[in-house]
Amino acid sequence: MSPVFYCLPISLLLLAIYARIYHKELMVLLGISSKKTVHKFYWTVLIFAITGVFLFYKGTKLVCIIWLIALLLFIGILSFLIFNLLLKKG
Repeated sequence: MSPVFYCLPISLLLLAIYARIYHKELMVLLGISSKKTVHKFYWTVLIFAITGVFLFYKGTKLVCIIWLIALLLFIGILSFLIFNLLLKKG
C-alpha cells in the first residue's frame, strides 16, 4: 500500500487532538452553543483514526478500502453540516 494511506489515520488523529484542545474556538467559529457537539465530533474522529491505524497496521486490503469509503462518507456528511452551520450563521 502507498505511504499516503498510512498518513490518513495519523492526520485524523491530529485533527481529533486539535478539536480537543481548541474546542472553544471551534464553538465560536461554527456558532455552536453546545459543548457536547464538539466532544461528539472529537470522539468520532478519534475512533475513526484509531480504527484506521489498526486496520492499516494489520494490512487487510478489503477492510482498508471499506474504511476509506466510510471515511469519505463521514467527511462528506461533516462538510455538509458545517456548510449549513456557516450559512445559518452568516
